[in-house]
Amino acid sequence: MSKPIQPPQPAAHDRDALLRAGRDLFQKRLTEIVRQSGVRLPAALDAFGREIGEAHDELAAARQLDGFDQAADLTASRLTLLGDDDLELDIRVREVAAHLREAGGRDLWRTQLRYRTLLRRPMMNEDAHPIGPDVICLGLWALCAQCGGTLEQRLALLDRLEPDICQQVAVIYREIDELLAAAGVDPAPGQTPPATTRSGSGDETADDRQRPVDPLSALQQVM
Repeated sequence: MSKPIQPPQPAAHDRDALLRAGRDLFQKRLTEIVRQSGVRLPAALDAFGREIGEAHDELAAARQLDGFDQAADLTASRLTLLGDDDLELDIRVREVAAHLREAGGRDLWRTQLRYRTLLRRPMMNEDAHPIGPDVICLGLWALCAQCGGTLEQRLALLDRLEPDICQQVAVIYREIDELLAAAGVDPAPGQTPPATTRSGSGDETADDRQRPVDPLSALQQVM
């Protein structure tokens, strides 16, 4: 039986540059959403963006050994470590992750396929995705920790942020997908999206889905 055709692999220096560009774009867009949602404390915004960046880099650097994705355990261990002190908040953050996964839909799935090619990890699962919903939730954990307050106040903060991030996350994924596509990073072959995915926000129009993102403009904005 012949092996499946693998997409072309980016050169190492191009791969590093694309990972940085994707990470910076992801951080910038999400931090701006959080700021527009009413979080003004600079230390909280910095903690949110820093945790997203560190989690991205850690997952991107993880190895895949014998079909087992080390990165999946890294994300799970970080979430578990952060959530041990407060089970109720941990449950709420995991609910947010599930809602973000649904909101990201096919746009999230396409970025995961391209990251599989970019990282040369064809078996990478969604929990190990460097720009997946779990990474966003690690940022939310850091944000809650920095803002402090009672459990009720932190839950209220998540309640305020969740709809704004869910409404815009598919657009962020689409922008990063277009960036990688323009750089020649093909999606990993032979994959089908999970049955629960959908095509982003319900407010999205056909023109929105077809409108290409200018990758040069995206890179300039994150520099």
